[in-house]
Amino acid sequence: DSKDSDELRATEFIWINNIQLDVMTKREKRPEGCERDRTQLQLHVPYLESRLRLVHVYCSLLAAVTLQSLVNIQRPRPSSEQPSVDKIVVFKASIDTIQALVQFPLQEQLCIRMNKLSSRVSNREPIALAWGMAYLCIPSRKLVGTWEEIGRLRSWKVTCSIPENQPISIDVEG
Repeated sequence: DSKDSDELRATEFIWINNIQLDVMTKREKRPEGCERDRTQLQLHVPYLESRLRLVHVYCSLLAAVTLQSLVNIQRPRPSSEQPSVDKIVVFKASIDTIQALVQFPLQEQLCIRMNKLSSRVSNREPIALAWGMAYLCIPSRKLVGTWEEIGRLRSWKVTCSIPENQPISIDVEG
């Protein structure tokens, strides 16, 4: 029934029609005699739509912190274990178009549309986030039902380095 699907769609937090995930694993023998495992995950989403409320942002941040704490749990290793394998993990994600309606308290809204969003996360390199174009719009106070552009950010790249025992370094180009 189309009425039921319209009602369900109105309550969705995030909508993705299609996802492509490629996973590559490779073990390399190094000249020094040790081994290196390389794992690369590539995620591609053509279109993502979201309706964000403050509670969604809070829940997403809470989930991210919980996931991070689970990943960082140290497992004890038996003393007879052979030397560990050097591991490289790379995660790349790209979204052709993302459109989000952010609903703030007191009926305020912001529409964000980003094109060519890409990110790279690795245990060996800085975290990188880039986009081709980002539009920020708010509802027009003059014409009901229309939006006014309040900002446009073209060709931005944000890089975040987290060196051991040093402050975080954030580099912004745009």
